[in-house]
Amino acid sequence: MNEIIIINFTDQILSLHNEHKIDQYTSFETLKITGQQTCFIIVKSLSDIPDTKYATKIIDKSNISFYLITIDMEPDLIEKNPITKSVKALISGFNQKNLMYKLNELIKMV
Repeated sequence: MNEIIIINFTDQILSLHNEHKIDQYTSFETLKITGQQTCFIIVKSLSDIPDTKYATKIIDKSNISFYLITIDMEPDLIEKNPITKSVKALISGFNQKNLMYKLNELIKMV
């Protein structure tokens, strides 16, 4: 079974009730990548990610799948941001009400 990593740059997620093992981080600095993992990066806005070049480097050199979830849609920022070229999928435009429900659905799919 996959382990799930959540890098959470919002205050939206308090807990997840899920059968997967989920590790939560608040930055890329402390991220520990091992074996069979999938990573969800959750942001309100892409500008919440402190150093996108550093994050992109980490994503590019790891061999796990990264998914980026943005709560606010920002088409211009999304196109220009280097991180979006590195992640496996970009899931954009969730509102805060359905974020937990959708995140649980995504986690069950991986």
